[in-house]
Amino acid sequence: MSDERLSEGDIACIDAIKTVLEILIARRLMAPEQIADLYRQQANGYMMKRLPVAAAAMMLLVNFLEDDDRNRARALLQAPPEGKA
Repeated sequence: MSDERLSEGDIACIDAIKTVLEILIARRLMAPEQIADLYRQQANGYMMKRLPVAAAAMMLLVNFLEDDDRNRARALLQAPPEGKA
């Protein structure tokens, strides 16, 4: 396997992190924008250390957090219910 790509284990870890992120966001513990900013800073740090694969992994998470379709769905989940019971 090349050092220039993510392993299957790396991909599984990223998917697990995405699940945890959705829980944090759904519980309103952190906003997606805040987390994306932190991950973007980390990616920049990895690039300065010449770790492009690590930077790419962080940017995968940034893209996940900034996905417009996901953010619309997240907003719907956090909207108060309409109508009366």
